[in-house]
Amino acid sequence: MMRRSVWCALLAAAIAGTGCSGCSLLSGDDDRVEVRLRNASNIRFDSVRVVFPRDSEQYGELGAGAASDFHTVAEAYRYAYIAAHADTARYVLQPIDYVGEELLPRGRYTYRISFSDPTKPFLHLELVIDQP
Repeated sequence: MMRRSVWCALLAAAIAGTGCSGCSLLSGDDDRVEVRLRNASNIRFDSVRVVFPRDSEQYGELGAGAASDFHTVAEAYRYAYIAAHADTARYVLQPIDYVGEELLPRGRYTYRISFSDPTKPFLHLELVIDQP
């Protein structure tokens, strides 16, 4: 019986130490930050990439008015670097820094991307809290 407990403890430690972000066994799923994109513009994006403080996510194609799936990220702020491509055009939202910003707590969020002025090709981002 003691030998079984030791093996179970070793197995649990090995699984916990793998760093598998998709694993729910013995992981802190309650601490996940999930971010999706919603294209609030009338332009279809061929590809969209978001750069977070510790990782980068490819969201792929995003039609006008469409939303992506949620992506689990290590850390996120209320805004991020976003590069969107449509035909031959490239649209970028480039934060300077995150000074004074706080990391988003666990939960689900949507980065709603659009153009602040339809006559100018500058991306605008609005954070929507989906689930705290």
